[in-house]
Parts: sequence; C-alpha cells; structure tokens
Amino acid sequence: MMADMHVATMAVLVFGLQRERLDRVVDMVCAMQGRKRDFKPVFLTDAAEQGAFTRTNLTFEYFPSSAFGTGARRRASASFRSRMSLLERKWGWAATMDLSLDPVRPPREGEREHVGNVALPPDRLSDEVWIADAIETIRRSGLFDEAWYASRYGLAPDVDPVRHYLTEGASAGLNPHPLFHTTYYARQLMKLSPQRT
Repeated sequence: MMADMHVATMAVLVFGLQRERLDRVVDMVCAMQGRKRDFKPVFLTDAAEQGAFTRTNLTFEYFPSSAFGTGARRRASASFRSRMSLLERKWGWAATMDLSLDPVRPPREGEREHVGNVALPPDRLSDEVWIADAIETIRRSGLFDEAWYASRYGLAPDVDPVRHYLTEGASAGLNPHPLFHTTYYARQLMKLSPQRT
C-alpha cells in the first residue's frame, strides 16, 4: 500500500505572458511539478491564446484584460481582488508563484515563495525564467559548442551544457567554445565599464 502523499494546490500567476514565453514558463513549472510531485499548479492568466494549458490538460483560470485591465489597473481593480479571493477559496491554494511580467504584488521584505513544501528566495523563480530564456537565446545563436564544452569539462550525459555554463561555468572561467575565452572577455568588459568613484 502506497503512503498517502499530500499534494498542495499552487496558484501560478502568469499575467502578461504570451505565446512562446508563456509556453516556456508553463513547461518550466510543469517540469518542477513533475520532479517534486508535491504540488498541483493552477495557472491564472490573461492570455487570450490558451494552448499552453489545453495541450497538456492543465488547470487555468482566465482573466480577460477587457474585464480586469492590465498592470497597475488590474492590481487596483476591486473586481480583480474579489475574483482572486473567490479563487483562493475555490482552489484552497497553499502557495502562490507569481511569474507575471507585471507582478500582482511585489514581494515583501524577506518574503519567501514556496514550491510545494520547499521555500525559495523571492528571486529564485524569476532566475529560472531568465535562465530558460537565456538557454534558448544561446542555442539559437549557434555560438555555443555543446559537444566540445561537455567533453572539455567532463560533464555527465544528463547535464545540460548551456545551463551548466550559465549557472556555474561562466563564473568559473570556463569557455563555451574553443574560440571564445570567458576570462579575456570579462577583462575587456571591465576595461569598458565606467569607473565608480
């Protein structure tokens, strides 16, 4: 008999995200959920195109911009706050992950977001979104030699070379290509940056 496992419901706010960016963020949250399996995401969106949710049968609540506005207008809207309160009671979410382009409420000093039962610093989730965007940009550029990098630095087969470079390699001075030297590039940037007094 399997142990009874509690799965918390999490509100995932993705206001202002459209098309490819929305797809990437949804895929990232689903990958986190697949690894942890201790939360179920309920996406809150203003995207008119909802294929990111319907293609994988994800739960979402739609907030049309025509009814709730965008940005500061949406945040100040009594009808928006009322609907958020209603949805919180409906879903009983244990945590909120705000990945919106225009966050509903900026995090308070020292506040932590939760993914399942794990508390994360407020900037951790936005870092994940940035990393996902950066990985895609680097891959499209064709300037990163993934096979060379993995071989040169002895990465395990399950390690993504581009992610490794972004999160560890660049700061350690590793090179993304045999013709690009990270430390030389960093020194040149330092020479070009304005001197602070």
